[in-house]
Amino acid sequence: MIRTPFRPRAARGAPGILSGPALTPLNLAVERLAAACPLAPVEELPLAEAVGLVLAERLVAEVRSHPVALRAGWAVAAGDTSGASPYGPVPIGSPPIWVVPGDRLPEGADAVLPPDAAVTLAGPPAALAEAAPGEGARRQGEDAVPGTVLAPAGTPLDALDVAVAREAGLATARVRRPYLRLLGDTAGGAAADLVRARARALGAVIRDDGDAALAIVLSGSAPPGFEPFFTGLALRPGEPIAGGLIEGRPVLVVPPRVETALAAALVLLPALIAAMSGGRAEPRAERGTLARKIASQVGLAEIALLSATEGGLEPTAVGDLSLAAMARATHFLLLGPESEGFPAGSTVDAVPLR
Repeated sequence: MIRTPFRPRAARGAPGILSGPALTPLNLAVERLAAACPLAPVEELPLAEAVGLVLAERLVAEVRSHPVALRAGWAVAAGDTSGASPYGPVPIGSPPIWVVPGDRLPEGADAVLPPDAAVTLAGPPAALAEAAPGEGARRQGEDAVPGTVLAPAGTPLDALDVAVAREAGLATARVRRPYLRLLGDTAGGAAADLVRARARALGAVIRDDGDAALAIVLSGSAPPGFEPFFTGLALRPGEPIAGGLIEGRPVLVVPPRVETALAAALVLLPALIAAMSGGRAEPRAERGTLARKIASQVGLAEIALLSATEGGLEPTAVGDLSLAAMARATHFLLLGPESEGFPAGSTVDAVPLR
């Protein structure tokens, strides 16, 4: 855990990030820094608190599911209604119980008759229609049996997973929760707020103390004691970003400009948080059509910002991200260093920003 009380200022005579060596390819930089990020410890949390975190262990159903009603009506044993019709009511041994969708069926019941298919007010209760086993109901064992894997390890837990797990008898999940720390003279500024929000959306927890697996330093200069893996990225607009170690712990140094912080948050943070979570960095993408062409510089990875319009995805900026372009953007694309861009009308998988 990082407990180094460094100040994010350049040491006297130390080169700033911008004066470092040649830009490092994005995939190599991510690989090196991700390899230095320790795996977060396993925590057992209530299901509702674990949403968005990566499962350290698979979710497995613990209890046998019970029959439940799928419609409103009378819960009955299907065998007791054999041969019943409006012209030949069949007496039912015990009064049927009224149920609504989602209700557990009473002991012995395996079907739900429609509201008008039973008589209960005058004389012995009787069925006016024949029910097949499982009619109007989900029978025992159809949902899940003990040992059914509901969600595998290494995947983020979502709200649907939680609902399914609760119905299957679970109350907690064992997950990995990465802890990050933001440092620097501008750790309370706009860039820091952006990084903080994106990290939390990826399931990370921001700590103010030194007990964190990864430090993000918002500064234009490398801090004292910094041992770099890279001092510049072949990524626009992330060229001045640096990554390395301080006392063996991973550190990401990001100049405190909004566009540079956005590059770090969109491209680096998902991979680093995934490495600490034991999961996979797979951003949720939406397929769309480009309203205009995108031109990209070969040799550099570039972030392209897009705005969803009636005519398709409209490019607002590529690489050089102004505040106006960021304000209009609803999606982004990461263009690889080999890409020359896309012509208008191309179908692309864009990642939502909002």
